[in-house]
Amino acid sequence: MAIFIPGQKLLAAQLNDMNIERIMANSGFDTIGVGSFGSISVNSGIALAPAPATMVADEAYQESILSAWINFQGTNVTSSDPVDLTGVAASYNVTGVQDNATGDYTIHWDTDFAGASFIASVTQGTAGPDDVSKVAAHAAGTLQVATKDTAGNVRDANLVMIMAAGDH
Repeated sequence: MAIFIPGQKLLAAQLNDMNIERIMANSGFDTIGVGSFGSISVNSGIALAPAPATMVADEAYQESILSAWINFQGTNVTSSDPVDLTGVAASYNVTGVQDNATGDYTIHWDTDFAGASFIASVTQGTAGPDDVSKVAAHAAGTLQVATKDTAGNVRDANLVMIMAAGDH
């Protein structure tokens, strides 16, 4: 049985043999929308509650859900415009990627975090096994990342993947 989270986006292929009418009738979702690129989003009026002092196994809490993520090709990001999504393969809660310089990008969140105390993880996929990516700076509305090669030289990465979580 699939569990859907309010606001979650799924690819149409992930539904397999599921019956959308059955999902609507039995799930309590307010809407199911079909977006571009074959994505399907489900929305419910139900909000996830903050985690209690003692968490219960197999329960979903707002603290355990990613607040934002992005997958982009650093070699294709060329804009200084903070709302440009050129080079972005997929994202959630991101308005754009800004190219500051070689190997230096700023991610702009659609919904800002409550402050700079959110967490973020940055990885890159390249030809070099020891290439380095790191968080260079962060604020409530942005995350700046840097990518380098094995020798420590800044360079545009072929693939950059970022996950972030925290309070909004």
